[in-house]
Amino acid sequence: MIDLPRLLGPSPWILVALLSARSAAGAQVELLGGRLTLPPGPVAEAFEKIGGAPEQPHGSTEAWPRWATEVSRGAGEAHPWNEEPPWRRWVELVRAEARGNDPIRRAQLARLARLQKRDGDAWEHLTAVDDPAAKLALLPLFLPGVSPADLGRDTLPKGVLLQPALPPGKPGHTAGLGALVGRPASIQNVRIAEASIRLQVVIEADGVQVDLTHLEGAPVELRLLPPVPPGVTIALLYADWERVEDPLAPVTIRLDSSEDGRTFAVWGRFRPREERWPAPRPRDLSGLHAPLTIVHGGVEDPRLARFCEALEELFHRPCTLLRRAKVGEAAFFEPIQLRLGNGEDRIAFEHKFRSMISLAEGWALAR
Repeated sequence: MIDLPRLLGPSPWILVALLSARSAAGAQVELLGGRLTLPPGPVAEAFEKIGGAPEQPHGSTEAWPRWATEVSRGAGEAHPWNEEPPWRRWVELVRAEARGNDPIRRAQLARLARLQKRDGDAWEHLTAVDDPAAKLALLPLFLPGVSPADLGRDTLPKGVLLQPALPPGKPGHTAGLGALVGRPASIQNVRIAEASIRLQVVIEADGVQVDLTHLEGAPVELRLLPPVPPGVTIALLYADWERVEDPLAPVTIRLDSSEDGRTFAVWGRFRPREERWPAPRPRDLSGLHAPLTIVHGGVEDPRLARFCEALEELFHRPCTLLRRAKVGEAAFFEPIQLRLGNGEDRIAFEHKFRSMISLAEGWALAR
């Protein structure tokens, strides 16, 4: 079958990567009686160990406030993450977890990472939740990607928004497409209203594809927001071969019961971000004991000050929030700089901000 959105002239190295990814796509692990399929690795191994799980998790996790998204948040908008409490809670959880694993703490960190779309961190935290029932209870946040408000529902409402996570990355690889390509993840028998569907996510070298299949029941309508790996954005989006006007907005999908077994494909073609930034491994930074500086180009975002305060609490070292008009402009010697850019591209700003939170969290847990 010819896939028109992909016939846009990819370079030879992309074609090679695609062929390699598709040949590796068969390596999957069926879990939970075939309902869940994950690529091989620590996450699949963690779910393989789940046998007769207790009916209820041991303890419960407090909900996090909604994370300010890149498309809805305006400068100066009142928001819980502009204030200290959620940042302090994050610091206390990370600091305590660095001293020893606790299922409830890990579950809270998994929920936060998924909320912030730090999917690699979220899968890692979920794997470390040493409570089978809690692990299963959190799974819907990842696949099919329900909101925290819908967590725990046996049947999702008509028109529900699904935001599936990126599949678990390849063990031993750093974040990026190389860790994700050709590693599909899927879940079956997702109940939405009176229908049952299957959802699969696969990352390829040139894009993301989410396949939705109506298995049984009445026709159903839902909304979908495909996951986006770090370092890229979605330039073109197709829903069942039709180009979508806004590639970054949720897609409304109707699955018809008369077409049971037919796959509805949502395909997003990647475009690299104009600005790249390094992604050092936390263990490479664990020996540094220098002050921290967050460099930005005049972004009016109170979260930056709260994040800087959180870093001071987490690492017991000074953190400075520094505004610079030019990237190369230096006022004094700063051994460790976290550069956020000028914030003109809010989506890129959010991605970089989340990557800094990820780096700080991983750094603290690896110490």
